[in-house]
Amino acid sequence: MTKQEKIKDVYQKLGFIWSKIEHLVTEEGVLILPSPDLKYSLEGYENLVADKEKFSSFGKEGLKLQPSSLKGIYNNNGWIHIESEIDLPKEDCSCIVIFDNGEIDVQRFFINYKDFANTPYKYITHYQVVKLPSPPIY
Repeated sequence: MTKQEKIKDVYQKLGFIWSKIEHLVTEEGVLILPSPDLKYSLEGYENLVADKEKFSSFGKEGLKLQPSSLKGIYNNNGWIHIESEIDLPKEDCSCIVIFDNGEIDVQRFFINYKDFANTPYKYITHYQVVKLPSPPIY
């Protein structure tokens, strides 16, 4: 699922009609209501307001709201989505990985792969680099 598909899915699950709000939602999933009266005509608005952990603020653009389930979407909660070879780590590293079947594991990435499409890496959808602690001083 892409970032935009996830944003659409979250708003639809809240009861919004996507075609009516799509132009009001930013790339990061923030709903911006330029007019306070607009909230009365949006189905699903009451569900978003009931979300106690939602992001909410006022700005020059208007009222900004973001469902709590989209919290962390700015950086994908630290996960890097692998769509192609370009998204792989640039140097050898240990990583926590998520496979396409949802399984989570710790893997060692080796950069000297020859054919990405024919390696076990092709089954990995996301990764986070594991930062190993510094060795003890004494």
